[in-house]
Amino acid sequence: MPGRGRTSWRALTATSAAVVLLVVGGCSRDEGAAPEPSRSTAPAEETPAPTPTPTEVAPPEQPAAMAEPTTDGAIAAATYVLALYDYAYASGDAGPWDAITLDSCTFCVGVAESVSEMVAAGHVTVGEPFRVETAQSVEISEDRWFSVDMNVVQPPSRGVDQSGATVNENPGGRFRAVFALSWDLGWRVDEMGFEALDESTAPLP
Repeated sequence: MPGRGRTSWRALTATSAAVVLLVVGGCSRDEGAAPEPSRSTAPAEETPAPTPTPTEVAPPEQPAAMAEPTTDGAIAAATYVLALYDYAYASGDAGPWDAITLDSCTFCVGVAESVSEMVAAGHVTVGEPFRVETAQSVEISEDRWFSVDMNVVQPPSRGVDQSGATVNENPGGRFRAVFALSWDLGWRVDEMGFEALDESTAPLP
């Protein structure tokens, strides 16, 4: 989850769906974006940690509502993306995350790199998944562009090494999650971002 496995955070704030959509409007599907680390792992030891055995975590299933380019479908897709985030950090497998996110999404690229670093350090994340409190979607262009605005809760989590020892902790918190999604025979994440809703909540990367 955002901030899991970190000893420090960088803020990546999406203040409104309009801001995210402006970012998307300036990007093509082939345009890359310089990634910013989603989160850091514990400092590497002098002796490289062995690659951990993949944790037995089942990937999430796509909701049936994702089959259509509608506002309900966009909300289902955004919820699925949050589940993929949880899965990537719990299992060390960022493949499904990469399959639905585009290189134009700086946050998304950073997540994939962060998961890779976590695996190289021999760590995984243990914790409960995101909870969605509220969600709304706007169809920007018919059957093509959608925005999704959610309030979500990230439960506390911790990073563990291969022995099961805790290496770092994240207190979680409440966040606003904003997505810019597109439909092209399936959903893609063009951009996304998070904003802490409570002062006591650590900002997401």
